[in-house]
Amino acid sequence: MNEQQVNELTAALKALANSQLKQAEAINRLAMADETLVSLIARTLVDEVEDELAPQTYLSGQPR
Repeated sequence: MNEQQVNELTAALKALANSQLKQAEAINRLAMADETLVSLIARTLVDEVEDELAPQTYLSGQPR
């Protein structure tokens, strides 16, 4: 391998590494967005379930 080929290979590997870093950053942003969405859905479902539950009372009708 001559020096020019080594330099070209080095440049290609640096470009590949840079692309992989950008891809990893994008994947991390997507994962954070997914976590936020899951959290929002979970909170919404909990709120809906709490709204559907009747207030807790004793047999006498007094609130707990």
